[in-house]
Amino acid sequence: MGRAPAKRAAVARADAAPGKTGTDRVPAAREETDDDMPTARILIVDDDRLLRQMVRDQLEIADFAVGEAVDGADGLAQAAAFQPDLILLDLMMPDLDGYTVCRSLKADPITRAIPVIFLTASADLALNRLAYAAGAAACLTKPCRREGLLAVIQTTLQGVAHRGKTNGG
Repeated sequence: MGRAPAKRAAVARADAAPGKTGTDRVPAAREETDDDMPTARILIVDDDRLLRQMVRDQLEIADFAVGEAVDGADGLAQAAAFQPDLILLDLMMPDLDGYTVCRSLKADPITRAIPVIFLTASADLALNRLAYAAGAAACLTKPCRREGLLAVIQTTLQGVAHRGKTNGG
């Protein structure tokens, strides 16, 4: 039902070394699309493999380059190493929860400017307030509809681009 992408984003796969933790997929280098605009890179940080795959599929259809992280620690490492344009972050994960990850991202000069959109299964407004206090650009309840997810991502990315232009970037 959705449009077929003019050009799919390339995604590199890391070698599966024995004992290696983390994701098997990393964001590709920015790839130029047919209209000479760089493909935005999005990092999905969620401990639910099926949810990561569902969101990945939705984003790739929309021509985003997508990387995955399997938990909070992996998300912090991937964000620092690959500098995605936006992070989709699960709120409730074992070990490092989304709040802790987001606060860490915002405290690090390397990742501070990357916008974070929280994905949560909870509709509790108190959790959303905590997410915004931690530095979130937006919060979405999952599972979310493709149209809503893409609209929030586009709006967030446009806001970042606009702030960059008004700040001399």
